[in-house]
Amino acid sequence: MRSTSTKAFFATLGVQQYFARPRTPNDNPQVEALFSTVKNVPQYPGRFSSLAEAEAYFEEFFDWYNNKHYHTGIGMVTPQDRHTGKDVIILAERKRIKEETLQRRKDYHCAGNQRFGVANS
Repeated sequence: MRSTSTKAFFATLGVQQYFARPRTPNDNPQVEALFSTVKNVPQYPGRFSSLAEAEAYFEEFFDWYNNKHYHTGIGMVTPQDRHTGKDVIILAERKRIKEETLQRRKDYHCAGNQRFGVANS
């Protein structure tokens, strides 16, 4: 009962059709990663009873995703931290703490070796 095919209709609108290959999530890894994150959040309901419910859920979800959720791909900071430049301060502080901790461990173990007469190398 259609007067034109979908392809012809899209052509009249100036819209190009793009098709991902079946069973190839690598074609758009960013979207696939987002879908995976969305579906693996414990609060994800799976189905929404209305558009308003879906909009309310995703409004809260994207606030969490951008402002509270740490992302491995950007150094375990939030996207908000990255966009505002706070990530530089956060990552520098983490590096300082790590170096300080490693030095304390080294000092502790070297002191322990001296107590027991073990040569340091």
